[in-house]
Amino acid sequence: ARSWSIPSEDPYEEAAQQLFEQVPHPPELLATPRLGCEVGESSATAARRQGPAMAHGVDCRYMETRLQDTE
Repeated sequence: ARSWSIPSEDPYEEAAQQLFEQVPHPPELLATPRLGCEVGESSATAARRQGPAMAHGVDCRYMETRLQDTE
């Protein structure tokens, strides 16, 4: 009879951690955008901004998009 042991840790998690530790992670590449990239406004900043939540002139009405039976 075989004896099966249940590993105490997830082998996939351990392998992922090993890969993460092997790959260099320069902090300047993780913290700064590349040249030519535009940095958008964060959702927290947008939430603090006063004024309407939606742009003026946006049509939010419901529109039927199903194909109608033509027969």
